Amino acid sequence: MQITIRPSQISDLPALRQLSIDSFRNAYAAFNTPANMAHYLLENFSEEKMREELSDRKLCFLLASDNERLVGYVKLNLHPGARGGAENPVEIARLYTEPTLIGKGIGKQILHAVDAYAKTNGHDAVCLDVWQKNFRAINFYQREGFSICGTTRFVLGEDIQDDFIMIKRLP
Repeated sequence: MQITIRPSQISDLPALRQLSIDSFRNAYAAFNTPANMAHYLLENFSEEKMREELSDRKLCFLLASDNERLVGYVKLNLHPGARGGAENPVEIARLYTEPTLIGKGIGKQILHAVDAYAKTNGHDAVCLDVWQKNFRAINFYQREGFSICGTTRFVLGEDIQDDFIMIKRLP
C-alpha cells in the first residue's frame, strides 16, 4: 500500500461518512444494543453533522488514502483545553481505519502525521479518550507512546461507558 495523508475537503464527505459508519459498527456493534448504535450513528454521522464538522475551524480532519481510496482518517479537536498536565494539547476525537485493513500500519502512519501536525502548530501533547474495553486500541496507543492519565465517561445512546484518557507529550 502507498498511503498518502492530506487535509480533508468538503468533497470527501460521502466517503468519510461511509468509513465512519463502517468503522464504528465494526468496533462497537457487538458490545452495544442495536437501538443505542442506531441513535449514535444518526446523531454523529449524519450528512448534516459531518458537513458541519468538516467546516468547523476548531476541528481538523487528516485523511489517509491508498491510490485515491480513503482507508483511514483522524478527526482532531484543535482546542480541547489543558489535559493530563499538558497546556496546549491537540485531541484525537476519532481515529478510524477501513475495518478490513486494521493491522496494516495505517493507524500508525496517521498517528505520525498527527504528531507532525501538532508539533508544527505549537501543541505540546496529543491526547485522546478510549473505551476501557477496547484492549486492542489501548495496546496500540501505548505502543505509540501514549499513557493513561485519567478516566472519563462516554454516552452511547442510553449506555454510559468508561473511557481512559490517554496522553503523549511531544518533545
